[in-house]
Amino acid sequence: MYIRILKLVGCDSKNVQMLYGSIIHCVFQQVLQKKLVEEDKILLEAEQVVKQSKYLHEIFLGEDEQKLVSDSIKQTTFICLSSRYANNTTEGEVMEEIKKYIPPLLKWLEQYTNITQNLLCAQKTKTSDIAITKVKDIEENIWSPRMIFKQKKIQTLTWSRLVESTEFAFAESHKLLVLKNKNKQTERGTVPLELKTGRPTFSMEHKGQVSLYSMMSSDRREDPKKGLLLYLKEPDMKLIPVDHVNKRGLIQLRNEMAYYLSRKMSKVDSKGHVTYSFGKLPEPINNQRACVKCPQLLNCALYQKNMEHRSVHSGHAMSTLVPNSLSHILPSHMEYYTHWNLMLDLEMQSDVKKGHLKDIWCKTGIQRQLQTQEDVGDCISGLVLSTDNKDNSVFDSGVSIVKFCRHQQHPSSLNLIGLSVDDYIIVSTENSNHIGLCTGVVRNITDSTVELITERESIPRLYELKSPIFRLDRCSSYNTASIFYSNLSSTRLRELLIDKRKPEFVIKLSKSEIEKVKVIFKPLNKPQKTAILKVLMSTDYVLIKGYPGTGKTSTIVALVKVLKELGYSVLLTSYTHSAVDNILLKLKKDDVKFLRLGKISKIHPGIHEFAAENLTKKFTHVADLRQFYSEQIRTEGNVKPLKNI
Repeated sequence: MYIRILKLVGCDSKNVQMLYGSIIHCVFQQVLQKKLVEEDKILLEAEQVVKQSKYLHEIFLGEDEQKLVSDSIKQTTFICLSSRYANNTTEGEVMEEIKKYIPPLLKWLEQYTNITQNLLCAQKTKTSDIAITKVKDIEENIWSPRMIFKQKKIQTLTWSRLVESTEFAFAESHKLLVLKNKNKQTERGTVPLELKTGRPTFSMEHKGQVSLYSMMSSDRREDPKKGLLLYLKEPDMKLIPVDHVNKRGLIQLRNEMAYYLSRKMSKVDSKGHVTYSFGKLPEPINNQRACVKCPQLLNCALYQKNMEHRSVHSGHAMSTLVPNSLSHILPSHMEYYTHWNLMLDLEMQSDVKKGHLKDIWCKTGIQRQLQTQEDVGDCISGLVLSTDNKDNSVFDSGVSIVKFCRHQQHPSSLNLIGLSVDDYIIVSTENSNHIGLCTGVVRNITDSTVELITERESIPRLYELKSPIFRLDRCSSYNTASIFYSNLSSTRLRELLIDKRKPEFVIKLSKSEIEKVKVIFKPLNKPQKTAILKVLMSTDYVLIKGYPGTGKTSTIVALVKVLKELGYSVLLTSYTHSAVDNILLKLKKDDVKFLRLGKISKIHPGIHEFAAENLTKKFTHVADLRQFYSEQIRTEGNVKPLKNI
């Protein structure tokens, strides 16, 4: 289920309300953590949140979508920065929207918490029998195989969700806390809190989310059997009971989806000829109003028509939505889409059969390590937090470095296991109560230590555990899977790849262009020169192929230098960060200036000085970003469009 849902996430259309929601959630968390109760301080905190780099970039990309001064700037910023939101908004509009939530937030603090009473030394009038006294965790990462996932299959075993947990009434035993005062009896416990920024509906979907978080929380602590649902706009908050009926309903729905998704592909072997076909999903809902707004409508229509060959009665919403949604797509394009999806699913299925993710749930760290020492090395068990961990400020993007070392009972060298730098890692304890405490990327590994880059808020969570033994599991990340499933949305790409329209080339290059790059061409061999000339003459795309060691990297370095010399805007991309950095390190030696995009935690240290995250970290206004990115591609002459290589 995880793979099937996640693979189409990139097709979702975003909106400005999601941007507002993200910022409001962040402000809410900061207010609770810092115990802010005065309106001017909360407003100041909100302004600081809006000035965070990630939000400034989202506002900038939306604000400038139709205002950027040249197509090259638009192309560079939108492709390189991977805009999550298509917002047509400004900083001022965002702040005006956030300000609307400050009065109800203050009202909620006064009504449901004792923060105002403790800090202002005043007696507050009790208007609720619920009293929140302490925040236990913010965005707690919980992977729960026990109650939510019953089947031991990868698509049914994996569920990862960031949960906002709120702790009630702090007891002397340091074990928690106050929940509800009923019949003059104090009920104590820890419950999850779900925050909504829209109007109060207390819908079944929202209650279901709270029920789900409550069930997941029971894997880490005593089952709360309840949770809080807060609509901040009013504010309106209720305690949502999570009884046996609620749990049964959620698990039944989960099992129904797992049934269909586990049969998403069938294999038929007839006289040595193997064919594959897609399985059917549940009946599509019959709701014209909801479906027409769904970001997955096109994919849903394609799946129903080409993969399921489903037919619905004339009164069903899909009887008109499917043909209308697909009217612009040729039959040959639909056939290619089906084949493309089938190939991607088979590739994912091959990874699933290796059992790497499944084994994280079903095997101990010792079993995994013994197994992988003979295989590819996917787990290091028997680790403890290093004593020389420090509160570092190497990164300014909400991540930190945590160091692990061998427990004294596990003396073997860490370098012998097989994990390497840049591997995506799941951090768990050896016992099954804390699977997926956090995720991270290996920064450095030696004989005795492993350094991991992880979310900054995860560090205290690791130290709160009592004498834990940790395990680090390598895991495939499907964060980029949606790119492969959605990258055929471009009409131009479909013409080139499916209709097989031949790429076009200009007949010849100008003499002045040849003279400009003659010095760069001098150390190259004939095939390398031919490849670069082919790129310069292309108006569509060029594929450069060669065996290992034939000089492809040197060709790319020379090509970038040539394109830059001719005034082109160059976008260098690859499947891995290391591949990009290898090219950039060579360009750095040749004093070629560039801007490295992406998370600085995944960028080679030798490139940090060129990282956009580093160079823009002190910016506090969208205007600063606009000027900065404009200057990065400004040349003495006109900026030429990107080349497709």
